[in-house]
Amino acid sequence: MACTVSSTYFDLLLGCPPLVDSDQDPLVDLLNQQVEVVTPYDTYRGILISVESDYIVVSDSGTLTLIRIAKIDTVKEI
Repeated sequence: MACTVSSTYFDLLLGCPPLVDSDQDPLVDLLNQQVEVVTPYDTYRGILISVESDYIVVSDSGTLTLIRIAKIDTVKEI
């Protein structure tokens, strides 16, 4: 497995760990937790597997959903 210097969607598929700074983003505290993410368009539930600079990745039954942080209304652990 070859991981890149910056996390990408493909790194996640390869199983590479996300590259995040927990001091800069409170979403990092929810990594690998079951979450509910509410946006103006839909509600997503699953495991938060990555926090990037402008989006998060939620996994639900093997399906990865990328959600733009700017569109998130609320995130809570469930």
